[in-house]
Amino acid sequence: FEGVTLRTIAQRANVDVALPHYYFKSKDLLFVAVFERRAKEINAWREAALNQAISAARPGAPSVEAIVRAYLAPLLK
Repeated sequence: FEGVTLRTIAQRANVDVALPHYYFKSKDLLFVAVFERRAKEINAWREAALNQAISAARPGAPSVEAIVRAYLAPLLK
């Protein structure tokens, strides 16, 4: 967060520097928007992986390893 300016982000995205300001008002709010969007995706992947682990664990509950894997694996996508 501290290592980049909003101007640099705009340049890397090939957009006018005014565009991020218009949509997000500040670098802080841009960061929050990116984090929230990514968190929703990761949580959906986690839920799918956990449901798969539960379905594969017959009979009984999934192993601790399967639960931890379902939680961490989406971070590697």
